[in-house]
Amino acid sequence: MAVHLKQVMSKAEAAILQRYSSETAMELIQRLQQVMSRLNFNTHKKAVAIFLSSESEKLMYLDISLKEKIEVAGNLSMRDLVLDKNQQEEYLVLVLEEDHARIFDGNSQAIMKLILDQPNTILPQLDYGLSVVLASNPFPVFVLGAKKLLSEFSRVTSNAVEIVKYITSYKKTILEGSISKALDPFIRNWRKTYQFFLEQKLFNARNTNKLVCGLENVQMNSCRMGNALLLVDRDFYPSGRNPSRQEPFYIKDEVDRLIESTLTSGGNVELVDQELLRDYGRIALLQNHELPCLKINQRSTDEACFEI
Repeated sequence: MAVHLKQVMSKAEAAILQRYSSETAMELIQRLQQVMSRLNFNTHKKAVAIFLSSESEKLMYLDISLKEKIEVAGNLSMRDLVLDKNQQEEYLVLVLEEDHARIFDGNSQAIMKLILDQPNTILPQLDYGLSVVLASNPFPVFVLGAKKLLSEFSRVTSNAVEIVKYITSYKKTILEGSISKALDPFIRNWRKTYQFFLEQKLFNARNTNKLVCGLENVQMNSCRMGNALLLVDRDFYPSGRNPSRQEPFYIKDEVDRLIESTLTSGGNVELVDQELLRDYGRIALLQNHELPCLKINQRSTDEACFEI
């Protein structure tokens, strides 16, 4: 870890020296060294992000995976963090057989790792095992098996929101090669598959009083960002900063501020296609708990937003 941090620091110093004058560069490098010396490696977080300027700095410990990146530019924003998320396709596969069940962790490299092997198919127990796995691996789920088993499992599962596809298999024993072949169309079109996954989460939040949508309503609930999921139309750029608030350089608009609040509170942010949030004010917050005093603000025949 120490060796890797030195390598990252060396790359950052070289990039800073290349862009700025010697005086400005040395000032920034000293500030960066001070920030790096304060890093806490016991947070159990997945990533660290550092925003730095001659006037301010921001150190963030995040629960999302990021691609390692060093960028020296004058127009960085919180959106860049979301754009730099590690977008590797990750998913779970539940394989149901008559006397055996398995759960695999898969990714875009077609690597399948067995993470649960259950010698029986008592479906409520199996569904509980899936819930435990999802708690630390909150990925889309594919379920493979005989038609009868799929039907029975769909009736008892409490994880329907995470399941993106039931795939019928006519083989008594389902081999890993068969699993990969069955999943291939969905992995190749991952953007559509993941969009459907988020769409299910959005509808579930709406039906269980856990949804806040529209910029003003999300702003009102920014104190409830902990472990929440913020969905933002990737083309949504509300005009200007809040004139009553002095924002740091990496906050370009109100969406940037909400992204920061969500990520620093342990939540997640996804930039999504325009169609998903067309009826939700272009931004939506999915809570992990039911909202009190829910009121529906019906703005049109096909648009509804929720507010406290």
